[in-house]
Amino acid sequence: MFRSRYPNFFRSGACVLFCLAVQILYASPPNLRGSLDIHDPSAVIKCGNLYYVFGTGQGIISKSSADKVYWVTGPSVFANSPNWTTSTTKPVMEKIHSAKIIFQDYYGRTV
Repeated sequence: MFRSRYPNFFRSGACVLFCLAVQILYASPPNLRGSLDIHDPSAVIKCGNLYYVFGTGQGIISKSSADKVYWVTGPSVFANSPNWTTSTTKPVMEKIHSAKIIFQDYYGRTV
């Protein structure tokens, strides 16, 4: 039985075109710069003109960025550990782990 080589050629050509289209549509992400080390990061949130991320550390560490590319270290959320942390964490632990960021409106609803 005679088989044509053209179907395989067209299939491989379509595959190459598909791969090129994917590369064009999904460009590589920008190279992140600045202070990038963070343990157990929260979700990135926007407040005003800055983006923020929070993580495990002394007093909950913070980092901010204007463009989500260049990140700078910010102040700790708590300058001194709140009283409730001594009853909810082990005394040897000085860091608050895995911070989660939520927003509650005036009525206490999580948004």
